[in-house]
Parts: sequence; structure tokens; C-alpha cells
Amino acid sequence: MDAAGGPEPTVAEVIAMQDPGDRDACRADLDAATPATFPRIYRRWWAYGLLAQRDGRVERYVQAHRGGGDWREISAA
Repeated sequence: MDAAGGPEPTVAEVIAMQDPGDRDACRADLDAATPATFPRIYRRWWAYGLLAQRDGRVERYVQAHRGGGDWREISAA
């Protein structure tokens, strides 16, 4: 169960919520996880996926790419 009380996303949903460039790494990490490491790796990628869904994130990356700021500040937020 997630923090809001809803069901946890499936592995496919966690992969889908990643940035397109991170989906293969996410899938590989989850596929390679052992039963002992899977919960930690799953939660980490789930958190990354939630961060990837933040409002205005893509626009801030574009602005930073065009010289309007530091992209590392966006990814660290």
C-alpha cells in the first residue's frame, strides 16, 4: 500500500512512470533483483518515477538546456 493508502503500482507501471531514457535501466534493475533486494530497488525506482511526474519538470529542463539555469538543481529537487 502506498503512502496515500492506495495500492502499490505494478512493476510495469513503475517502469512506465520513468523518463523514457531511464526505462531500460529501471527494467534491468528490477529484472536482476533478488527476492531480498527487490523491495529496496522497487521502492527506489517508484520514488524516481514519482519525481519524474512533477509538474513543470520538463519545461524547466528545456529552459536549463537553453541556458536558463542548472539542470542539476531540477534533478536534485
